[in-house]
Amino acid sequence: MTASGNMEAGVLGIDSNILVRFLTRDDEVQFEHASRLLGQADDRSLFLGVIVLVEVNWTLRRVYQQPAKEVLRTLEDLVDARQFTVEDRDEVVRAIGIARDSGADLSDALIALRNEGAGCMRTATFDRRALRIDQMASVAELLK
Repeated sequence: MTASGNMEAGVLGIDSNILVRFLTRDDEVQFEHASRLLGQADDRSLFLGVIVLVEVNWTLRRVYQQPAKEVLRTLEDLVDARQFTVEDRDEVVRAIGIARDSGADLSDALIALRNEGAGCMRTATFDRRALRIDQMASVAELLK
């Protein structure tokens, strides 16, 4: 995987805590380790899963109180970074755009898109912010 020879060749999955430490630098030792790991990675040698992106989004927004638009820009940067192979990349990029444009949460955008991809005409929700997404439908409206 790396020129340093410290890791076997192949793709390595990355947990959300690696990215959070790297992005927040709230623990200097873990930041240094995360920074080295990311810096030594070859092109597309790190796997970035959808659940990891959702966790990073949630952690930066809720725990670190970062503004939504800033977090979404950070996620776009991660998705575009040369080191990462991103799970369902096109869907993730689309969901980030929907979240940014609508003000809905990234997880709701992903739910809507995944359900649409599974053949659902709409996704029922009680969440008013999620209703900003075209693929979402109010339960009250569906029951009329």
